[in-house]
Amino acid sequence: MDWNFKVSTGLKNIIGRELITNEFIAIFELVKNSYDAGAKNVVIEFKNIYSENSKIIISDDGHGMNGQDIQDKWLFVAYSEKIEGKRAGTYRDNFAERVYAGAKGVGRFSCDRLGKNLKLFSKKNGDAEINYIEVDWSDFEIDSKEEFINVPVRHGICLELPSGFECGTTIEIFELRSEWNRNTLLELKKSLSKMVNPDAELSKDDQFNIYIKCDEEIDSDQIERKKIDELENKIAASGQNIVNGIVVNYVFETLNIKTTQIKVEISENGEMITSSMYDRGTFLFELKQKNPFSTLQNIKIRLFQLNRAAKINFRKIMGMKQGQYGTIFIYKNGFRIMPYGEPGDDVFGIDKRKAQGYNRNLGTRDLMGRIEIYGSSDYLRETTSRDGGFIKTSTYFELVDFFIQYALRPLEKYVVGLINWGDPDQESGRSIEPEEIRSDILNYITEYEKSKLLISVNCNPELFEIVDEKRENDQPKEISQLKRMAEELKSDDLQKLAQKIEKYDRKIKKEKADVIRKAEEVSEKLTQTERELETTHRQALFLRNLANPKYENAVESLHMINTYAKSIKTNLDKVIKEMRRWEGTPEYIKISKRLFEIMKATQKISSTYNIVCHADYDIKKGKIEDNIVDFLCEYIEDALFPRTGEILNIEIRSDGQTHILQFNPMEFGILIENIVYNSLKARAHNIVINVMGTDKETIISFIDDGVGLNSNITQSEKIFELGYTTTNGSGVGLAHVKKIIEDMGGTVAIDTNVKSGFKIDMRVRQ
Repeated sequence: MDWNFKVSTGLKNIIGRELITNEFIAIFELVKNSYDAGAKNVVIEFKNIYSENSKIIISDDGHGMNGQDIQDKWLFVAYSEKIEGKRAGTYRDNFAERVYAGAKGVGRFSCDRLGKNLKLFSKKNGDAEINYIEVDWSDFEIDSKEEFINVPVRHGICLELPSGFECGTTIEIFELRSEWNRNTLLELKKSLSKMVNPDAELSKDDQFNIYIKCDEEIDSDQIERKKIDELENKIAASGQNIVNGIVVNYVFETLNIKTTQIKVEISENGEMITSSMYDRGTFLFELKQKNPFSTLQNIKIRLFQLNRAAKINFRKIMGMKQGQYGTIFIYKNGFRIMPYGEPGDDVFGIDKRKAQGYNRNLGTRDLMGRIEIYGSSDYLRETTSRDGGFIKTSTYFELVDFFIQYALRPLEKYVVGLINWGDPDQESGRSIEPEEIRSDILNYITEYEKSKLLISVNCNPELFEIVDEKRENDQPKEISQLKRMAEELKSDDLQKLAQKIEKYDRKIKKEKADVIRKAEEVSEKLTQTERELETTHRQALFLRNLANPKYENAVESLHMINTYAKSIKTNLDKVIKEMRRWEGTPEYIKISKRLFEIMKATQKISSTYNIVCHADYDIKKGKIEDNIVDFLCEYIEDALFPRTGEILNIEIRSDGQTHILQFNPMEFGILIENIVYNSLKARAHNIVINVMGTDKETIISFIDDGVGLNSNITQSEKIFELGYTTTNGSGVGLAHVKKIIEDMGGTVAIDTNVKSGFKIDMRVRQ
């Protein structure tokens, strides 16, 4: 006699609440089920979230289920129609354009994660009958010795779907296990916006729309819309700050942020890898190579490098830093695989590579992109835990290698090696454009000639029509390499390009020879005249230099002035420390006030240097009127981060409102640096800057995780006294901070209630 396994009701918790780690993932699982049901639209509705009888209703217009489907499939634990359909040869007969997003058969237990009771309505396309079932998940928790199949589920027939759709499924979840409010709904919307592959949204034949609905938030949405109408980027702001409406995933390309990107695709049959490089809107080249990965096929990568300007633009458009949004997302058949792309996630070891060499490798804060996996991809399957990513198979490690070798390293080589990170040069203020490094790009391409996997090369002919004259001596070698590559690849396009460059090269050399000959003739005629005008020429040159000084000389002078200012400040620090032995005497008070003024002057010199050379502010303006959040972001990113970024993480948070203040950028730069360097002295690793307030007042708080104040400090006002210090500094920094804020008509205070670290609050009237 054979024996059988028994299934305890305790299984419900294992594959439900214990497997689905949070409410967002639970809702996401149910949305994926709607997608797999062929739905074009899914509506997530929240009702009575601020009262006791709250519920979540998820409705779709998919193909639906009849009574038999509900009994044989939905109520069949771990049964997956997605797998069975493929085995039976009936995989997506009615919805062949889509590939299933999930294949575990346990996503339906997400309902248990969200609420205690469930009511499911479903109508199959073409049927007249509407079936419903009711589930009380607590019935499975009464006795763990009870078998799963012995817990009854109530079934019935009704007249219409609650959603109003002609067919599809509606799930109503009651007695919610978590509280929902405006903030959590906005977080859900933001999370869902990254769940759907943006490329999938662009397909007209297979649209899938997600809507969030909550009547209780309509009034708040109206208030928020009035604020949004005043902003430049209304689309991004509405997506971030409005609860009701469609969920939109912003395609990075549509944000109109000019940066460097690489596109890499493995063909559907897995035979070929195509790589295309673009730099700030200009197509550079395309390479086709044989695919060396045995199990990878039908995969696309879009990887963007964010230079300093791109980071600032992203923050202005999206209202957050790139690092807070995410880095490298992975999508499979249109849906995101968690946790890839989450802030702090570094599955590819990008930051570890960066740490191996300063300024040689890109880090996660320099990148944004997505990996899109299509087809059944049986070798790339998710873990049963919905936030555990892929099972670590050999194919998974092939995917990691593919990303690093064919996307990250080529992009890194171009960005770091050729265009110097795409950032403007500190002295000239200009960034390197592709047109200026044509020869380097040609060398970059011809290096692929060594690879046995190379199939073909396609270059941008317009970019290479004019060869860089500065490197003309290297052209014959580059042209011969290009010709050889064209011959080996049997590429007519490359052959024509090489001939075009060679022809232009000859033309340039001929024109240069003519210019040199004519210059020599003119030189002979002008020799006598030049001698006669030598004195006048020198005078004119002197006057011209006075009227039009070179920018490079000005920058060099600023460097020297800044160095002298630092030297003065260092010596002043020492003098002030020595003077503390006379603290309290009339002489001390008199001299310390004078030293304080000298210290302020040296700080202004350093701040002027930082602003002129980095932050692009006009110091002649005096006070400016600007959004203080934007100024903080730009000053820290441009002036402060290059000096502190490796040892101190600075995060700026705001309430999403615009805080316009009148301030002197030079003075406020001094304020920022004084507080930041105090935190460094206090051995802090992280600083959070909070900006919030009302229409009348702005509150700016700096919080660090350093050693904090001494326990014997009972009066926080004392810390602002000139010469008083807790970090063995000069005791000038916070005194200067207080004066700057008071000059702005504000007040400053230390929060002595923080349990660890240091917090300073500044209040400024608008």
